[in-house]
Amino acid sequence: MRKLCLQEVCRLAKERSEIVFIGSDLGVGTLDEFHQAMPERFFMEGISEANVVGMAAGMALSGKIPYVNTIASFLTRRAYEQIAIDVCLHNARVRLIGNGGGWCMRRWVPPTRPSKIWRLCAPCRACALSPWPMPRKCVG
Repeated sequence: MRKLCLQEVCRLAKERSEIVFIGSDLGVGTLDEFHQAMPERFFMEGISEANVVGMAAGMALSGKIPYVNTIASFLTRRAYEQIAIDVCLHNARVRLIGNGGGWCMRRWVPPTRPSKIWRLCAPCRACALSPWPMPRKCVG
């Protein structure tokens, strides 16, 4: 699922020059195709989820369309305040992708339940899309 999602981001970026990708320590080789084709729009920022979201908000406010990708439980816990203040408060056009948030991740990664996703979306009046069984709904 993660690979398919990131391939779609790469495809969209080839069509629209304002799309940028920001990852948070996703591992060697993640989105190599994007990085090689559009290095000026590819950022891998390490384990700093809150900073990545703030960076994405700034890029969005300057006309870019950032896609942020990290492990879902880190996105919903470590970057919540930046999502609420930097992204939602300013209606920034940031796309947040949380991958691997369920029981499929290693033991040290806590699962991300659907209730956490809805709480994350509420301040932004955002829509959450999910491949796992949960009700499709948008807040607001």
